[in-house]
Amino acid sequence: MKILFPTDFSKQANIAFDVALDLAQKHKAQLHIFHSVEHSMDWRRPEFVTASKATLDPSKQSALFPELKKRIGAANTGLAKAQQQAEQMGIDAKVYLGYDVTYKEIVEFAEDLKAACIIMGTFGKSGKKKAFVGSNTVQVVRQSNIPVITINQRFSPRAFEDILFVSEFNQVAKDHKVQALIPFLEKLGAKIHLGFINTPYNFETTPQSERKMLEMAASYGIKPASMHVFNHHFVEEGIKELCTKLAFPTIAMTTRGVGGIQKIFTFSVGEHVIKEADVPVIIL
Repeated sequence: MKILFPTDFSKQANIAFDVALDLAQKHKAQLHIFHSVEHSMDWRRPEFVTASKATLDPSKQSALFPELKKRIGAANTGLAKAQQQAEQMGIDAKVYLGYDVTYKEIVEFAEDLKAACIIMGTFGKSGKKKAFVGSNTVQVVRQSNIPVITINQRFSPRAFEDILFVSEFNQVAKDHKVQALIPFLEKLGAKIHLGFINTPYNFETTPQSERKMLEMAASYGIKPASMHVFNHHFVEEGIKELCTKLAFPTIAMTTRGVGGIQKIFTFSVGEHVIKEADVPVIIL
Protein backbone atom coordinates (compact mmCIF):
# COMPACT_ATOMS: atom_id res chain seq x y z
CA MET A 1 0.00 0.00 0.00
CA LYS A 2 1.27 3.46 -0.96
CA ILE A 3 0.13 6.85 0.34
CA LEU A 4 0.85 10.16 -1.40
CA PHE A 5 1.10 13.18 0.88
CA PRO A 6 1.51 16.58 -0.83
CA THR A 7 2.54 19.30 1.63
CA ASP A 8 3.32 23.01 1.76
CA PHE A 9 4.58 22.71 5.37
CA SER A 10 1.74 24.93 6.61
CA LYS A 11 -0.07 24.29 9.89
CA GLN A 12 -2.94 22.56 8.10
CA ALA A 13 -0.57 20.38 6.11
CA ASN A 14 1.33 19.42 9.26
CA ILE A 15 -1.95 18.33 10.86
CA ALA A 16 -2.67 16.17 7.81
CA PHE A 17 0.88 14.79 8.01
CA ASP A 18 0.14 13.35 11.46
CA VAL A 19 -2.80 11.47 9.93
CA ALA A 20 -0.62 10.25 7.07
CA LEU A 21 1.97 8.98 9.56
CA ASP A 22 -0.66 7.19 11.64
CA LEU A 23 -2.19 5.46 8.62
CA ALA A 24 1.16 4.54 7.10
CA GLN A 25 2.38 3.06 10.37
CA LYS A 26 -0.83 1.14 11.07
CA HIS A 27 -1.08 -0.33 7.57
CA LYS A 28 2.66 -0.68 6.94
CA ALA A 29 2.26 1.59 3.93
CA GLN A 30 4.98 3.29 1.96
CA LEU A 31 4.65 7.06 2.44
CA HIS A 32 5.51 9.38 -0.45
CA ILE A 33 5.94 13.01 0.67
CA PHE A 34 5.83 15.69 -2.01
CA HIS A 35 6.47 19.43 -2.02
CA SER A 36 6.47 21.96 -4.84
CA VAL A 37 8.47 25.19 -4.98
CA GLU A 38 7.13 28.11 -6.96
CA HIS A 39 9.74 29.79 -9.09
CA SER A 40 9.98 33.05 -11.02
CA MET A 41 8.86 33.28 -14.61
CA ASP A 42 12.49 33.76 -15.72
CA TRP A 43 13.86 30.65 -14.05
CA ARG A 44 15.17 27.97 -16.42
CA ARG A 45 14.67 30.28 -19.41
CA PRO A 46 18.14 30.88 -20.94
CA GLU A 47 17.03 33.91 -22.92
CA PHE A 48 16.77 35.89 -19.68
CA VAL A 49 20.38 35.33 -18.63
CA THR A 50 23.75 35.82 -20.29
CA ALA A 51 24.89 33.12 -22.67
CA SER A 52 27.69 32.09 -20.32
CA LYS A 53 25.21 31.46 -17.49
CA ALA A 54 22.39 29.95 -19.50
CA THR A 55 21.52 26.44 -18.33
CA LEU A 56 18.52 24.18 -17.91
CA ASP A 57 20.04 22.48 -14.87
CA PRO A 58 17.79 23.50 -11.91
CA SER A 59 20.60 23.13 -9.38
CA LYS A 60 22.76 25.60 -11.34
CA GLN A 61 19.95 27.87 -12.48
CA SER A 62 18.78 28.37 -8.89
CA ALA A 63 22.07 30.07 -8.07
CA LEU A 64 21.01 32.94 -10.33
CA PHE A 65 18.00 33.58 -8.09
CA PRO A 66 19.05 33.90 -4.40
CA GLU A 67 15.49 33.97 -3.01
CA LEU A 68 14.57 30.89 -5.00
CA LYS A 69 17.70 29.13 -3.83
CA LYS A 70 16.70 29.96 -0.25
CA ARG A 71 13.21 28.50 -0.75
CA ILE A 72 14.64 25.37 -2.32
CA GLY A 73 16.97 24.95 0.64
CA ALA A 74 14.11 25.37 3.11
CA ALA A 75 12.01 22.88 1.13
CA ASN A 76 14.76 20.27 1.14
CA THR A 77 15.21 20.78 4.88
CA GLY A 78 11.47 20.37 5.47
CA LEU A 79 11.33 17.22 3.38
CA ALA A 80 14.36 15.75 5.17
CA LYS A 81 12.74 16.39 8.57
CA ALA A 82 9.48 14.82 7.42
CA GLN A 83 11.31 11.76 6.11
CA GLN A 84 13.28 11.43 9.33
CA GLN A 85 10.10 11.69 11.42
CA ALA A 86 8.48 8.95 9.36
CA GLU A 87 11.49 6.65 9.48
CA GLN A 88 11.70 7.03 13.26
CA MET A 89 8.21 5.50 13.33
CA GLY A 90 9.38 2.60 11.19
CA ILE A 91 7.74 3.93 8.03
CA ASP A 92 9.31 3.52 4.60
CA ALA A 93 9.21 7.14 3.40
CA LYS A 94 10.32 8.74 0.14
CA VAL A 95 10.47 12.47 -0.56
CA TYR A 96 10.14 14.48 -3.77
CA LEU A 97 10.71 18.12 -4.65
CA GLY A 98 8.96 19.60 -7.66
CA TYR A 99 8.75 23.04 -9.26
CA ASP A 100 5.47 24.84 -9.99
CA VAL A 101 3.56 21.56 -9.85
CA THR A 102 -0.16 21.77 -10.60
CA TYR A 103 -2.98 19.75 -9.09
CA LYS A 104 -3.21 17.76 -12.33
CA GLU A 105 0.39 16.67 -11.91
CA ILE A 106 -0.30 15.66 -8.31
CA VAL A 107 -3.09 13.40 -9.54
CA GLU A 108 -0.89 11.99 -12.31
CA PHE A 109 1.90 11.36 -9.82
CA ALA A 110 -0.48 9.46 -7.53
CA GLU A 111 -1.65 7.34 -10.45
CA ASP A 112 1.92 6.62 -11.55
CA LEU A 113 2.74 5.53 -8.01
CA LYS A 114 -0.41 3.39 -7.93
CA ALA A 115 -1.12 5.03 -4.58
CA ALA A 116 -4.04 3.75 -2.53
CA CYS A 117 -4.94 7.29 -1.50
CA ILE A 118 -3.87 10.93 -1.37
CA ILE A 119 -3.91 12.70 2.01
CA MET A 120 -4.18 16.50 2.02
CA GLY A 121 -4.95 19.30 4.44
CA THR A 122 -7.78 21.72 3.76
CA PHE A 123 -8.10 25.40 4.49
CA GLY A 124 -11.00 24.58 6.81
CA LYS A 125 -13.30 27.31 8.07
CA SER A 126 -10.59 29.97 8.16
CA GLY A 127 -10.66 30.18 4.37
CA LYS A 128 -6.87 30.47 4.09
CA LYS A 129 -5.40 28.94 0.97
CA LYS A 130 -1.82 27.78 0.49
CA ALA A 131 0.11 26.14 -2.35
CA PHE A 132 -1.33 22.69 -1.77
CA VAL A 133 -3.77 23.40 1.03
CA GLY A 134 -7.19 24.75 0.22
CA SER A 135 -8.40 25.28 -3.31
CA ASN A 136 -5.85 22.86 -4.78
CA THR A 137 -7.19 20.14 -2.48
CA VAL A 138 -10.61 20.67 -4.05
CA GLN A 139 -9.09 20.50 -7.52
CA VAL A 140 -7.29 17.27 -6.68
CA VAL A 141 -10.60 15.82 -5.47
CA ARG A 142 -12.23 16.85 -8.76
CA GLN A 143 -9.54 15.16 -10.85
CA SER A 144 -8.52 12.14 -8.80
CA ASN A 145 -9.52 8.58 -9.62
CA ILE A 146 -8.30 7.36 -6.23
CA PRO A 147 -9.64 8.29 -2.77
CA VAL A 148 -8.54 11.61 -1.29
CA ILE A 149 -8.54 11.99 2.50
CA THR A 150 -9.03 15.63 3.50
CA ILE A 151 -8.02 16.80 6.98
CA ASN A 152 -8.76 20.15 8.63
CA GLN A 153 -7.94 19.50 12.29
CA ARG A 154 -6.31 16.96 14.60
CA PHE A 155 -8.09 13.65 15.09
CA SER A 156 -7.63 10.50 17.09
CA PRO A 157 -5.80 7.67 15.28
CA ARG A 158 -9.05 5.74 15.78
CA ALA A 159 -10.89 8.15 13.48
CA PHE A 160 -11.01 5.63 10.64
CA GLU A 161 -12.47 2.75 12.63
CA ASP A 162 -16.08 3.87 11.99
CA ILE A 163 -16.87 5.50 8.67
CA LEU A 164 -20.21 6.91 7.56
CA PHE A 165 -20.60 6.38 3.82
CA VAL A 166 -23.24 8.78 2.50
CA SER A 167 -24.79 8.37 -0.92
CA GLU A 168 -28.00 8.40 -2.90
CA PHE A 169 -27.37 4.68 -3.52
CA ASN A 170 -28.63 4.85 -7.09
CA GLN A 171 -26.99 2.27 -9.39
CA VAL A 172 -23.92 2.17 -7.15
CA ALA A 173 -22.99 -1.27 -8.48
CA LYS A 174 -22.29 0.42 -11.84
CA ASP A 175 -20.56 3.46 -10.33
CA HIS A 176 -16.79 3.25 -10.91
CA LYS A 177 -16.05 5.71 -8.08
CA VAL A 178 -17.97 3.65 -5.54
CA GLN A 179 -16.24 0.57 -6.94
CA ALA A 180 -12.91 2.18 -6.04
CA LEU A 181 -13.96 3.73 -2.71
CA ILE A 182 -15.58 0.76 -0.96
CA PRO A 183 -12.54 -1.57 -1.29
CA PHE A 184 -10.35 1.23 0.09
CA LEU A 185 -12.61 1.61 3.14
CA GLU A 186 -12.40 -2.14 3.67
CA LYS A 187 -8.62 -1.98 3.33
CA LEU A 188 -8.61 0.48 6.23
CA GLY A 189 -10.40 -2.16 8.31
CA ALA A 190 -13.26 0.24 8.99
CA LYS A 191 -16.79 -0.50 10.10
CA ILE A 192 -18.89 0.89 7.28
CA HIS A 193 -22.11 2.67 8.23
CA LEU A 194 -24.51 3.72 5.47
CA GLY A 195 -26.36 7.03 5.44
CA PHE A 196 -28.96 8.56 3.13
CA ILE A 197 -30.00 12.22 3.36
CA ASN A 198 -33.70 12.50 2.57
CA THR A 199 -34.55 15.95 1.23
CA PRO A 200 -37.86 17.45 0.08
CA TYR A 201 -36.39 17.65 -3.43
CA ASN A 202 -35.37 14.01 -3.54
CA PHE A 203 -37.83 12.46 -1.12
CA GLU A 204 -38.05 8.71 -0.58
CA THR A 205 -39.81 6.57 1.96
CA THR A 206 -37.55 4.94 4.53
CA PRO A 207 -38.22 1.40 3.18
CA GLN A 208 -37.17 2.59 -0.31
CA SER A 209 -33.92 4.04 1.00
CA GLU A 210 -33.14 1.03 3.16
CA ARG A 211 -33.77 -1.32 0.23
CA LYS A 212 -31.27 0.58 -1.91
CA MET A 213 -28.71 0.50 0.87
CA LEU A 214 -29.12 -3.24 1.30
CA GLU A 215 -28.82 -3.78 -2.46
CA MET A 216 -25.61 -1.78 -2.46
CA ALA A 217 -24.20 -3.73 0.48
CA ALA A 218 -25.07 -7.03 -1.20
CA SER A 219 -23.44 -5.99 -4.48
CA TYR A 220 -20.14 -5.36 -2.65
CA GLY A 221 -20.42 -8.25 -0.21
CA ILE A 222 -20.29 -6.02 2.86
CA LYS A 223 -22.33 -6.16 6.03
CA PRO A 224 -23.18 -2.60 7.10
CA ALA A 225 -22.52 -1.86 10.74
CA SER A 226 -25.67 0.29 10.65
CA MET A 227 -27.99 2.10 8.21
CA HIS A 228 -29.50 5.56 8.64
CA VAL A 229 -32.08 7.65 6.81
CA PHE A 230 -31.84 11.29 7.88
CA ASN A 231 -34.32 14.02 6.94
CA HIS A 232 -32.99 17.48 6.16
CA HIS A 233 -33.70 20.36 3.81
CA PHE A 234 -30.14 20.36 2.46
CA VAL A 235 -27.80 17.49 1.64
CA GLU A 236 -24.63 19.24 2.85
CA GLU A 237 -25.99 20.17 6.26
CA GLY A 238 -27.72 16.81 6.58
CA ILE A 239 -24.44 14.96 6.11
CA LYS A 240 -22.72 16.97 8.82
CA GLU A 241 -25.63 16.73 11.26
CA LEU A 242 -26.01 12.98 10.77
CA CYS A 243 -22.30 12.47 11.37
CA THR A 244 -22.50 14.58 14.54
CA LYS A 245 -25.62 12.78 15.76
CA LEU A 246 -24.01 9.36 15.31
CA ALA A 247 -20.63 10.52 16.67
CA PHE A 248 -18.89 8.83 13.76
CA PRO A 249 -15.45 10.32 13.25
CA THR A 250 -15.17 10.06 9.45
CA ILE A 251 -17.33 10.77 6.38
CA ALA A 252 -16.89 8.94 3.08
CA MET A 253 -18.60 10.00 -0.14
CA THR A 254 -18.30 10.19 -3.89
CA THR A 255 -19.15 13.22 -6.01
CA ARG A 256 -20.61 13.75 -9.44
CA GLY A 257 -20.87 16.56 -11.88
CA VAL A 258 -24.41 17.72 -12.61
CA GLY A 259 -26.14 15.11 -14.74
CA GLY A 260 -24.21 12.16 -13.34
CA ILE A 261 -25.66 9.16 -11.55
CA GLN A 262 -25.77 11.02 -8.24
CA LYS A 263 -27.20 14.35 -9.31
CA ILE A 264 -27.51 15.80 -5.83
CA PHE A 265 -23.97 14.81 -4.83
CA THR A 266 -22.35 17.38 -7.08
CA PHE A 267 -18.88 18.77 -6.62
CA SER A 268 -20.31 21.76 -4.77
CA VAL A 269 -21.71 19.42 -2.11
CA GLY A 270 -18.36 17.69 -1.73
CA GLU A 271 -16.51 21.00 -1.53
CA HIS A 272 -18.87 22.23 1.17
CA VAL A 273 -18.46 19.06 3.21
CA ILE A 274 -14.65 18.95 3.07
CA LYS A 275 -14.46 22.61 4.06
CA GLU A 276 -17.06 22.63 6.82
CA ALA A 277 -17.06 19.13 8.33
CA ASP A 278 -15.33 18.77 11.69
CA VAL A 279 -14.22 15.26 10.80
CA PRO A 280 -11.92 13.68 8.19
CA VAL A 281 -13.55 13.24 4.79
CA ILE A 282 -12.64 10.42 2.42
CA ILE A 283 -13.85 11.55 -0.96
CA LEU A 284 -13.63 10.33 -4.53
